[in-house]
Amino acid sequence: MRRQRKADTRRYARFHVMEYALIHKADHFDAVRSVVVDVGLGGIQVLSRQQLKVGEVCTVTIGRSDGTRISVPGEVRFSHPSPGAGGLYASGMRFKPETHEQKSEVVDYVHGVFQRQADQLAG
Repeated sequence: MRRQRKADTRRYARFHVMEYALIHKADHFDAVRSVVVDVGLGGIQVLSRQQLKVGEVCTVTIGRSDGTRISVPGEVRFSHPSPGAGGLYASGMRFKPETHEQKSEVVDYVHGVFQRQADQLAG
């Protein structure tokens, strides 16, 4: 039986990336290692070996390509096996910045991703 795709209702454009991230869950000492596969102003999608709990708020720390990192709270919106990804789970997280600084970091990060992709297309 073929699964119907749900219409994309995101408010913000998404950009494909491949950057490492750690998902810090409130009730766990060890972080979940993951790879960010797309990002937008509203949130990210990651691939990891561990399924995340929908509704859980975690701290996401993303290693940026320039060597810096961004840490911001995020709420897990979905988490399911990723077809063809060899046992990995695809999880979507909505950014939930708590401070003006965190909001600015998210905007700067997403803008940087957009700018890198625009530069690659132009060059």
